[in-house]
Formats: sequence, structure tokens, C-alpha cells
Amino acid sequence: ATLKAERRRLSALLATIPYLLPVPSEANFVLCHVQGRDAQHVKRALEQQGILVRHYKKPGLDNCIRISVGRPEQTDRLVEALRSL
Repeated sequence: ATLKAERRRLSALLATIPYLLPVPSEANFVLCHVQGRDAQHVKRALEQQGILVRHYKKPGLDNCIRISVGRPEQTDRLVEALRSL
């Protein structure tokens, strides 16, 4: 899959996670607002499963995670992990 196609797929799948609100993106990552949960906790829980995302502590982004666009199998693993949290 191309980067653009996989980014679209990643964004669409992230939008199905009840506590995530993905922001439209033209970059190689998708920024998600985490709602009703602590983004730092989500980051740590994913790390325990070997999945790395970035957590922001800046004003306006303080409860957001940044997810890089990867290969389709990485997207599938990420979404499965997010659904299990």
C-alpha cells in the first residue's frame, strides 16, 4: 500500500476506536485526541505490547498521541491493541 492509502486506512480504523478522535493528516503520522482516558496511560499500555507511539505534553496537545503510518500488518496490530485497552 502507498503511504497515502495506508494513512487513510489507519485514520478510518482509528476513528472506530471510541476513545480516539483522529485529526485529518497529510503527513506520515496521524494525531489523535484521546477522550475520556489518559493519553500517557494509552502510550504506556501500547509500549507494554511493543508498540511505540508519541505522547505530547504541550498545551493544546496534552492528551494526544501521534501514531506513525506503518505497514498494513503494523496498522492491524496497533488497532487490535487499541481495541483491547
